[in-house]
Order: sequence, then C-alpha cells, then structure tokens
Amino acid sequence: MKVGFIGTGDMGNPMAMNLIKGGFDVVVNTRRRFRAENLIEAGAAWSETASGLGDCEVVFTALPGPKQFEEVLTDPQTGLLSTLKSGSAIFDTTTNSPELVRRIAAECQKTGVYLLDSPISGGSMGAEAGTLTFMVGGDRAIFDKYQPVLQAMGKNLFYMGDVGAGCAVKLVTQYMGYCNLVTAFEAMLMAKKAGLDLATVYNVVPVSAGNFGLYQAFFRGVFSRNFGTPEAGGVDMIAKDLMLGNELAEAVDSPHRMGANAYAVFKKAQEMDLGGYVLTAAVQPLEQEAGAELEAKLE
Repeated sequence: MKVGFIGTGDMGNPMAMNLIKGGFDVVVNTRRRFRAENLIEAGAAWSETASGLGDCEVVFTALPGPKQFEEVLTDPQTGLLSTLKSGSAIFDTTTNSPELVRRIAAECQKTGVYLLDSPISGGSMGAEAGTLTFMVGGDRAIFDKYQPVLQAMGKNLFYMGDVGAGCAVKLVTQYMGYCNLVTAFEAMLMAKKAGLDLATVYNVVPVSAGNFGLYQAFFRGVFSRNFGTPEAGGVDMIAKDLMLGNELAEAVDSPHRMGANAYAVFKKAQEMDLGGYVLTAAVQPLEQEAGAELEAKLE
C-alpha cells in the first residue's frame, strides 16, 4: 500500500517513520525538506509538493493548524486534492476546526475522496513509540479499512462519529487539560503569595484534593525555570488549540469562562514573545501579574 504523509515535524516525523517500519510504501512532503531527510534515508520517497502524492491510496496530514491544512489540500497548483484519485482517503491528524473539516470534506466528496478528521494525542514520545491515541470522525467503513495503517502509529483508536467529531473531542480534551493547567498555575501562585514552601505544596498535592497527575511533570519544568528553546512552539500550539476550543464552545452555545481565561493567559504569553517556548512558559504572564516567580528545588 502506498501511503502519503504531509508534515514531518515533531509529531509527523516519528509517525511517518513508524509507517516505514511497518512495511508501508511511504511518500513524504513537508515545507522544509531537511525535516524529512531521516525518512528519505530510511526508504521514503520525496515529493516536492502535496500534489505529488496523488497516486497514494491513503494520505496522512500532520500540520500546525487550520490555515496550513486548507492550503495543503486546496491550493490550485500544488494542493493534494488537485491530483488525488477517487476512492482514496485522507486522515488529517491536525488539531483542527470541526467546521473547516466538514467544509473541506464536502469538497473532497465531490471528487470521490474520503476525508476523516483524526487528531492525535500522546506527544512526541507516543509518536515515537507508536502508542498515539487517534480520535477519528468520518466514514466508518474507511476507518475500519485503514485500521492496520493507524495501528502502525497508534495504540488507542477511537471512532467518534461523523466528520468533525474527531476534532471536536480533541478540542474538548485540550480545553479540559490546559484550563486545568492554568488553574494549577494560579493555585501555586496563591501558595507563593501566602508564604508557603512550594516544594512542600508540590508534595502535598498528589495526596490531596488537588491531585492533578500530569501537571506534576509540568511543574517540574516551571519550578526549574526550564521552558525549552524558542523553537519548541508549545505556547503557540496550545494558544491555537484553546482558541479553537473556545470557538467550538461558542458554536454549541456552551459556557466557556475558564477556556476564555486560559486562552487569555496563553495569548498574553505570545504577546511577551514566548510563543516559541514549551507550554509551561505560559506561567510567566501570571507571574508578572502576581509579582512573584514560581521557583523551587524539588527532591
């Protein structure tokens, strides 16, 4: 089976590598070729444009956001839809807008192409290990048909329903996770301002009502002031996800006060030129407001 992969960044690169390891005939395209050199060395074919993947039976896209997704599919000269054959399928793993995905899916349907929104969760470690979670919306028969391909990259495959449902559930989980993260930032700053020892509070949290599991790992980065490098892109990525999550809440007429507040925090971090750093850098606008810094030495 010839499988196309567009977007070989931090997530897409190891995903495409797992397809190669799984024995698939892989063709890759990405904006900067050097991000795909290891895949080419491992046996993948290279295409200068997305339209060069037109003879693939199935194509995966892993792109930064809705704008890039739409361009890659619909550009009149280089877009994937200009060459993709009837009966082929696209699995978009981008964290995307449900409304946009449904609109592009309708365009795909006119030429007999299936589009399934298939956002992922599990981070770069999950991408490398092939243990990602896929949340898929679209034609159920196509989802079933390509499960062997999905299983080369993921461990948890969820069929969510019609086109757009995959993106919707991803936005729900992002909304939940990162609103909780901002709440945790606020709580730790409250502890700091109250004169408490942050390392002790950190140790109390897992055995109290404040248990927030994953955020223990996040706070290790906050306390050590390790916000990565300007190329990490975490704050920009989460700001985009929270924006889309708030848009979804508005579209379905659902309250989203915490989501709006969390987005405002990440937006302020972008205004402070922190967009390229890992997501925990978003604590800095709150620190600036509080006049305090969350720094502690953990055992």
